[in-house]
Amino acid sequence: MKKKIAALLLCAVLSATSFPVTGMAGEFSAASEDVSQETPDPEITPTVKPARTPKVTASVVKGLEKPLKFYPGQFYEFKVIGAGTDNKSPVKGAVRWIPLYWSMSSVGDRYNSVWKIGSPVGISTGASYTMYIFFKQQVYNGKLWIDTETVKSMRTTFKSADLSSSKLPIPSLTSVSNKSKGIVFKWKKVTGCSGYMIYRKTGSGKWTKLATVKGSSTLSYTDRTAKSGNTYTYTVKAYKDSQQGSYNTIGLKITRLTAPTLSSLTNTKSGRTDLKWKKVTAASGYQVEYSTSKNFANSKRISTGNSSSTALSGLKKGKTYYIRVRACKKSNGITSYSPWSNTKSIKIKK
Repeated sequence: MKKKIAALLLCAVLSATSFPVTGMAGEFSAASEDVSQETPDPEITPTVKPARTPKVTASVVKGLEKPLKFYPGQFYEFKVIGAGTDNKSPVKGAVRWIPLYWSMSSVGDRYNSVWKIGSPVGISTGASYTMYIFFKQQVYNGKLWIDTETVKSMRTTFKSADLSSSKLPIPSLTSVSNKSKGIVFKWKKVTGCSGYMIYRKTGSGKWTKLATVKGSSTLSYTDRTAKSGNTYTYTVKAYKDSQQGSYNTIGLKITRLTAPTLSSLTNTKSGRTDLKWKKVTAASGYQVEYSTSKNFANSKRISTGNSSSTALSGLKKGKTYYIRVRACKKSNGITSYSPWSNTKSIKIKK
């Protein structure tokens, strides 16, 4: 019993005592815990895109680079690109300038909001001119472009070409319209010329000479060869002896429409009349005009779809109404009208 107790005491002493351990490869010690801390990565600061804040003078004007030939009634389009308007990815605080209008005055009086320049009477001498273009400022708030109260101008220059050696000025185009005998084309007088040469193109085709008329005071031409449903463009140039001027390359456009025939009027109901007419080739709609006067004084007009009949209501009993109709055609922003139809009258009995 004493030997057993002594052995237990020896084991307790050995377990509480620290001593080196040797082995075949020499002395080893127990691994200690590494208490050193890892160095954290440095914080990365995101790059902030700077806001674009261009000056108004960084705006660009296109179309006025070359000297302009200011014949009477000749106008030229030009384009203004406001500084900063090309900014497709704006950040808060970005600035852009929106073109408002232009003026020949630095204070902006007698301003023009249409981006065209020209002279009704023409400019024959070469000279340099100053134009002021006015802009409003907008600032980006992070979501939307917001108008500010700031309006600034930018100065630009343009030149007029010397026309003193030019042959003849370009005639100003006045009107083009459908009449019963054909398409009537009109222009303004060019003083001193011998006459005019009329040009026409069909659809998007090329210009071809249509006719020559004599006399500087002959200011209209009737095209009797125009076919119903076709679209034509007309222009004209002046000539003097063997000398020829130039023509307006844009011209005046119209679709040839003949007059419809108003066939019947019927007083079908109280205060109402039904009317019918024959359709016109290429027409996209019709316009009806009616009045209690034979000469259509104080008349009223209504537009209808591409049908051959309609009804007028709200007519007064006992009154006689005069009615006529014309065809119309809309194409590329231009509306062409036919001549008016024959006139019919009806007395409202119901």
